[in-house]
Amino acid sequence: MRHVSMCRLAGRLGVLGAACLLNSGPLTAQLQLPGNVRPRGTIVLAARASVQVQGTVYALTEVPATIYLSNVRNVRSHVRILNTKVAGCALGPDAMMPREITPVGGRASFSVPLYFINPEASGRDCPLNVGLATPDDPVFREIPGAVVSIAPSQTYTIEDTWAIVPFVSSIVATRINAPDAPCTGVSLGLSGAIPIGAVEFEHDLSFTLRSGIHPPECTFDSGDPKKHLARGWAIVGRSWRVEKAKGSSDACSINNYQADQPAGTWFYVHSQMRCGGGPDNDNGIRLILQRLTLIGPPGRSAIQAFTSATNP
Repeated sequence: MRHVSMCRLAGRLGVLGAACLLNSGPLTAQLQLPGNVRPRGTIVLAARASVQVQGTVYALTEVPATIYLSNVRNVRSHVRILNTKVAGCALGPDAMMPREITPVGGRASFSVPLYFINPEASGRDCPLNVGLATPDDPVFREIPGAVVSIAPSQTYTIEDTWAIVPFVSSIVATRINAPDAPCTGVSLGLSGAIPIGAVEFEHDLSFTLRSGIHPPECTFDSGDPKKHLARGWAIVGRSWRVEKAKGSSDACSINNYQADQPAGTWFYVHSQMRCGGGPDNDNGIRLILQRLTLIGPPGRSAIQAFTSATNP
């Protein structure tokens, strides 16, 4: 008995259709690609990452973000943001904690809180180098592609610095070596009644000390809890002035002075001062905070950095 096979091939390059009428027995015809077509090898797609954030991103502001991965193996793995590789784009530690994912169809996503800790991130594009580690390859391998655009911040100046006092941590005065010498209140003497301690002077915050029967030595420090500035704000500069009651010959001095350093995302002061020179209050020293320079989101008032401050 003769076996009969009838096949009709139709199609174009890459598409092959066949209709076969089989009488009985095995199919003896073999399908062949045209001679000018070569079989292709396995296509390996490079893994990629992207990021989606909620709202505008400013330096020093935490923003919820979702990292999306594509072209990754469908095995349970660990991911983490490795670094940013751009000066000024350093991230807070919470964003770089390892997380577990299980890709499906070569895709996966995970959520992170992004916080760019440097004011220098303002106005930059900050790439996020995402690392992926699989059970058979535990070293985190970089997956490029995720980039966060940081909106430019604005520079602000506060000239009347006493305005921030109600909104910052309380300033604590401590006596040193002279338990009977006052550090706060009013100094009485031939020069009059002069307020001392952390006091207002010409609308500015000042630290004032005067001589007396017991030569005072005091420190002035920001107390606890220290309040952080509002999100997106940072102190980037201070301007101080030192005045003495009798000029350079005054027997008062600032022994340990760190109050001239910018405080970043919170306001902090420290100063150690002393006075001598006799029983009256004619010697004196005054440390005046003349100006604060800040950066923050545009279109705001500088005092908002303090009025919206919170405890850490």
